[in-house]
Amino acid sequence: MRGTLLPWLAAGAVFAALYPTLLARLRRREQRRPTATLPWWFRYARDLTNLVSGSGWCLVFWLAGWPLALALLWAALATLGAYLMDWLLSEWLALRHSAYWVAGFTFALGSLPLVFAAYAHALATDVIHALFDHANARRARF
Repeated sequence: MRGTLLPWLAAGAVFAALYPTLLARLRRREQRRPTATLPWWFRYARDLTNLVSGSGWCLVFWLAGWPLALALLWAALATLGAYLMDWLLSEWLALRHSAYWVAGFTFALGSLPLVFAAYAHALATDVIHALFDHANARRARF
């Protein structure tokens, strides 16, 4: 890890606040208009929002000194967790201000690997090695 965690946590807080805000705006617009009247690009807007969030978290982890593969792994997990929490709170439970809760959850989910970097590195490295060792062992049998 390079230096202090404060700049990386601040950058993570920006992405944690931006992601649920964008998803909430997309959801409101989708609810206001019938699906048939939405422009063609609107169906891809949620995908673009996920890409921006994942790329932002990956950049935060990578600039904090993580190897790119581990940064990509934790960024994907943070974005997926945030998306699932957003769906759970806003669609399933229909909470009115779910974006605030999702922002806090996303920040916690993304910042935990930064704070506990040694454990997160070890866990992610073990998972990656287990996956590739298992794949190599299966390939060797054929």
